[in-house]
Parts: sequence; structure tokens; C-alpha cells
Amino acid sequence: MKTALDNQGIHLGIFKVARLMKDTGIVAKVPNKPHDYPSGKQIPNTPNRLKRQFNPAQINTYWAGDITYIRSYRGWSYLATVLDLGSREIVGYTLS
Repeated sequence: MKTALDNQGIHLGIFKVARLMKDTGIVAKVPNKPHDYPSGKQIPNTPNRLKRQFNPAQINTYWAGDITYIRSYRGWSYLATVLDLGSREIVGYTLS
């Protein structure tokens, strides 16, 4: 917004522009940063095997995992969990 105003000959400070945008309800739209893969710019081709069907009939057929970062007084820790989609039970976890 500040750049657009500068281009039109209206010179305001960045904090003034931010306050005016807040007062008028204007929200900046920030573009997503492209993700860089370690092997270069190639996007991995991973097949979608579940096709959003998260209720399998048998247990121990599909597992899902997640990593959550937790802030503590000593810094950041991570909690990694593996969930069995059939029984909805935690198969394993680790905290580091």
C-alpha cells in the first residue's frame, strides 16, 4: 500500500499507512512463499492413496502421523505421533 501511495505522489510513513489501513479495515494480502524442495524445484509426485476416506474397515491398515512443536521454558520441543485410523488409537509417539 505504501509503495502504491508513493507512486501516486502521496508520501506517508509506514506506520501512518498501517494505522490508516487498520482504521478503514483494509487487510493486506500476502502471497504464499514458494516451497523449495531439497532436491531442487521438482514437486514430489506422491499418490493420494486414502482419497480422503479416513474411516477404514480394518485396524492396522492405515496410519497417519503428525509433528507438533511445543514451546517450553527450556526452548522448543517437538511431539511426533502416529495414529491408527482404524482404531483411532495412538500407535506411537516421541517427545524430544
